[in-house]
Amino acid sequence: MPIFVIGFLSGYPVGARLVSNLYADGKITKSTAEHMMAFSNNPGIVFIISAVSSSMLSDRHAAIFFIVICVFSALFTGIVYNILFPCRDNVNHISSVQNGTSIYAALSSSVRAVAMVGGCIIFFFAVTEAVINVLPISDGLVRGLIAGILEFTGGIGFLSALSYPKKIVYPLISALLCWGGFSVHLQTMALVESSNIDLRKYISCKAFSAAIAYFTAYFTFDMFFAGKADAVPTFNLLPSSPSVFAISSLLATVIYLWQKERRV
Repeated sequence: MPIFVIGFLSGYPVGARLVSNLYADGKITKSTAEHMMAFSNNPGIVFIISAVSSSMLSDRHAAIFFIVICVFSALFTGIVYNILFPCRDNVNHISSVQNGTSIYAALSSSVRAVAMVGGCIIFFFAVTEAVINVLPISDGLVRGLIAGILEFTGGIGFLSALSYPKKIVYPLISALLCWGGFSVHLQTMALVESSNIDLRKYISCKAFSAAIAYFTAYFTFDMFFAGKADAVPTFNLLPSSPSVFAISSLLATVIYLWQKERRV
């Protein structure tokens, strides 16, 4: 549960990194690591509130909706995964990692991780632009979905600019948030490459979670937005997007360094 909470606070791909570290340290088995990967690597709450709800959609009331849908979809996916693939490992994975980790090594690792994440985002942003411009598709929803499958931030931004009803757009955005995009999957693959965690199960779980998010968001939309006109603007006092992202980045770095130091 702590990994699940930290993953939601920090966003992609921190959850995957923490699970990989626990497995590398021999604190969990491979089966447990793959189970945790199925539901612990998720979009950040700060990203949902600031970037998606406030900046892209200009609808801060939607933040609660997206957060609830993402949390429910992740937990439901974890439950289904446990039913289909119950943990059978009785012997812990033996760690091959050194016991001592310096602050310098932790900072270097963090910088490399940040550079890798940034590189993946830039690469898939360029790929997405190329694909969208090449494909002869005029439907905005289809173009947004294709963009989101590759890089979910760009896809959500594309969908948020459409003039379709919210009941059509918001479930698709929920699905893309839970899917993460191939950009996030490549980041995850790079962060767990030193382990032998089966990422095919992870990607399948993300696709399943996206489907659950879509249907849940569609059928519960009226429940969340029926009284929107009289709702209290819960997030009106949030700071601007740059400040929120700076705080989020600092939080993720502190959590990562803390996890590193605990292994010393």
